[in-house]
Amino acid sequence: MRRQPRPPVSGTSFPSPVTLGRRAILSRRNRTRNRTQHHAVVNHSQIHARTRSSNNNSRLIAAQQRPSASSSALFYSALSSLIESTAKESRDSIIMAAQSCPVPWARLKLWIEAQEKAEQQGHNPNPPTRQQLLALSHLVSFVDGPEPDVSAHDHFHYKKDFSSQLPTYVDVGLEVPINGVLLWRWRTTCSLPSASHMIFPCEGHGVSQGQQPPLFATKKASKQYAAMHALAYLRAMRPPPATIVASAAASTAAPAPAPAPAPAPAPASNRVSGGVSLKSATPPVSKSPKASGSSLAMPPGDAGGAPLAPPPPPLSAETTAQDKPTVQPTVEPQGVPVTADGEFYTGDIPSLLEQVAEGAKRLSFGVPKYDIVEDPDKPGSFKGKPVFVNGGRMPVDIGHVAGAMSKNVARQRIAEQLNEYFMAELKRRDGILRSFTATPVDNSTL
Repeated sequence: MRRQPRPPVSGTSFPSPVTLGRRAILSRRNRTRNRTQHHAVVNHSQIHARTRSSNNNSRLIAAQQRPSASSSALFYSALSSLIESTAKESRDSIIMAAQSCPVPWARLKLWIEAQEKAEQQGHNPNPPTRQQLLALSHLVSFVDGPEPDVSAHDHFHYKKDFSSQLPTYVDVGLEVPINGVLLWRWRTTCSLPSASHMIFPCEGHGVSQGQQPPLFATKKASKQYAAMHALAYLRAMRPPPATIVASAAASTAAPAPAPAPAPAPAPASNRVSGGVSLKSATPPVSKSPKASGSSLAMPPGDAGGAPLAPPPPPLSAETTAQDKPTVQPTVEPQGVPVTADGEFYTGDIPSLLEQVAEGAKRLSFGVPKYDIVEDPDKPGSFKGKPVFVNGGRMPVDIGHVAGAMSKNVARQRIAEQLNEYFMAELKRRDGILRSFTATPVDNSTL
């Protein structure tokens, strides 16, 4: 159904259609122009913003593309300034510390003297603490030099069949401060029963005078060092082959001597007294009228064993005491260590005194001197003893004799006792020497 038009309002006039058409066109044009102007303004703002952004980016790129030399120079300049300031502060702090806290050297010396005095007395009520020892180890070394080299040989390797003569080893461990740390170090001693229980190393055998035995980082090296010096001592004390053979032959052929030779007629041949061949001597004949040409008197002096002239032929009955030649006995000064061959032996075997002197040298006792004096308990007899330079390890009663008829007899008895002791001692040391070797030792190689 079609809508009815509204009735006209009275008193109101409306524009014509043409006028309305023109107005609509103008309105449309205005809207288009305004829209165009708005888009132009927006585009201009965007262009301006883009321009400013590109300028900023250009500045950043230019700053980034500046030469690196200037930045490096700035960096090193800043670093140099920092180092100089740090060094200056360090110098200032050191100067301030030295000025504010000096080292109390006097009190430190007093502390050291007190510690030394306490250790010498054997009782230190305030020993150095652990921290003090560790601090001292940074200043001084508690170990005397480097460890000796003992890696060349195995010195304490021994055979099982000599187990009864083995030496005794004792290991001692010590905590030694080294560069601020406590470390274990070892010291081993070797005791030889057959050498009067000598302990190695000792002064003269691995230890210098006034020094302590060296310390080792391992027990094995410490034991090798002790065994090395014990073995060297035994090799030095080992007798040469000729001395062993001669001494063995003399000890086999010579039994124990008689206390004193009794007076007896002197035959033309050599006589034997106590297993020792003595040359016949012609002593002074007694002036008693009862003396006959076939009897000899033993003088109370130094006769008996002295190297005298060969015996004369047997005296006849017609020979008188006045016709007999008088031979004065040879008197030797006391303390003569070695006499010539022929005093006690007549063959090629070395004399007894020479054997004793050689054995004493091999055992490091020194050549003995014979101290012989008259025996106050037995008038007319003599007593004596040997005197050694280094005889501290010998039994005190070896070689002491008394009641000898003469000085030479006393010297002979002393020498026989010493020779017997030296032979036994050399054999014992020979057994110990063999115990240190893996194979039996050949005498000819030593």
